[in-house]
Amino acid sequence: MEGDPIDFEAEESGLRPQRRKDETEIHFINNSEEYNETIGEPPEIDFENRTVMAVLLGYRPSSGYYIRVEEIIEQENRLIIEATESRPEGGRGYFPVVTHPYHVVSFEKMEEILEVELDITVEERGFEFKETIPSWLLLFFSMTLVLFIIQNIMKRLGKL
Repeated sequence: MEGDPIDFEAEESGLRPQRRKDETEIHFINNSEEYNETIGEPPEIDFENRTVMAVLLGYRPSSGYYIRVEEIIEQENRLIIEATESRPEGGRGYFPVVTHPYHVVSFEKMEEILEVELDITVEERGFEFKETIPSWLLLFFSMTLVLFIIQNIMKRLGKL
């Protein structure tokens, strides 16, 4: 692709920004108040010298979806953003919870951006379980939750 690549820094990524829409959006954020309205609590960013851009993927039906900005190309006053959407293979989600994946990046301040083009490549991947919590602890919390649910059902039925 012709143009000049722009060096950028990843500032933040996540699944639940403040601003939640159904469609994919790009936001240029000018100050910490706008960041707070769009994403949430801002990290330390020099808004005077940096252009801050958020790519919000929009509604997704489960966890397991992510968006990652891979490259930004400048062609005169036009930006081409190359991003990758990572999603569960075959549409299988990890947990049945609505998410709105986003990725925030910053780069050297640009005074004028006339046009923005977003090119998203989709990559599907199989289920990956990364054990960050010991399995015995997950089992303990699962059993505690089951007992809590049973106890509440029994209370409602007047059995306790």
